[in-house]
Amino acid sequence: MKTHDLDAVVRGLDPSPSTQLSDSAWADLSAGITATVEDTADPVRRTPARPRLLLAAAGLLLIGGVVAASVANRPGQDLPQALSVTDRGTSLTVRVVDQDADPKAYNQQFEKLGLDIKVRMVGVSPSNVGNYATFLYNTGSDGSQLHLLEPGENCPATLNASDPGCQYGVEVSKSFKGHAEIEFGRAAKPGEIYRASPNEANAPGEELAGVSYRNQRVADVQKLLATHGLSVESYFNSKTEMVNGVNTAKEVDPVPADWYVHSVQPHSPGKVMLWIGPAPEK
Repeated sequence: MKTHDLDAVVRGLDPSPSTQLSDSAWADLSAGITATVEDTADPVRRTPARPRLLLAAAGLLLIGGVVAASVANRPGQDLPQALSVTDRGTSLTVRVVDQDADPKAYNQQFEKLGLDIKVRMVGVSPSNVGNYATFLYNTGSDGSQLHLLEPGENCPATLNASDPGCQYGVEVSKSFKGHAEIEFGRAAKPGEIYRASPNEANAPGEELAGVSYRNQRVADVQKLLATHGLSVESYFNSKTEMVNGVNTAKEVDPVPADWYVHSVQPHSPGKVMLWIGPAPEK
């Protein structure tokens, strides 16, 4: 039996003191953006997302003082891999160029410039690599000063949505005050739980793209997964239970081989989670 904990959907965010920034300070940004530092933070295990009421509960948490925005679409876009920073006078544009680069060097520059902004690269499922961007900011901040950029948006005239230097990113006003955390998706490392993934493992761009498994017996799906080099991290009963007012999934152990698979969800590289039940799902 394995224990699954919810991600910290929101964290306590405190605005930092306002700071007047000079043009020369912003010019210093370009001097240090090529350095990289390895991020060794351990991934956080998440409770599976199938119970839709869990998602609703998470959404309610955002009302308590943190606002979130995200972009996660257009699967299958093959991106080369670092964050580029462009000074646009009144704003700063940060885009994904190297998905494997750790942006701590940028964070140090933001701190030097008086901006309480943190940038991270997080592991996501294959279809979300290069297609996932999200930011959190405390409600004391002016959220209109943060804008997520889609491929091709606000790019130089010589670039378009297919160019590596014109992918997902965020535009931050230089007058932004408060605290913000920006995340971009990269390919997950072995054993790293996906921060973002589609609901089904056979979605376009995923490891089981186009493969049928719904309402097949557990034993048959286990064989199917093995042929694709995948293993099962956990099995959950599709019939959820209310626990303290939250729709909660119960892990199944031992696993009946003659039960039916209702859903297969991405978990981490090479691993999936199965939602099963004693009868086919209508």
